[in-house]
Amino acid sequence: MQLSGGIDAHCEQARAAGAKIGREPETQPYGDRVYTCLDLEDHPWSFGQTVTVLSPDEQAQATGHDITTSL
Repeated sequence: MQLSGGIDAHCEQARAAGAKIGREPETQPYGDRVYTCLDLEDHPWSFGQTVTVLSPDEQAQATGHDITTSL
């Protein structure tokens, strides 16, 4: 689920509500900050927030993967 902001606070709120955090919030090379958790019924969730908008060329350079787009 993509959040518009406050991902670190969201993670702390989820933790306080009893979620099991799988991956702590971490900024990824492609520009999103992401964390994962299991809710109280063990359903997996992944939350992300865009912190840096990268062009396809910048994403390819940051990740080492070719990013191809077509319109």
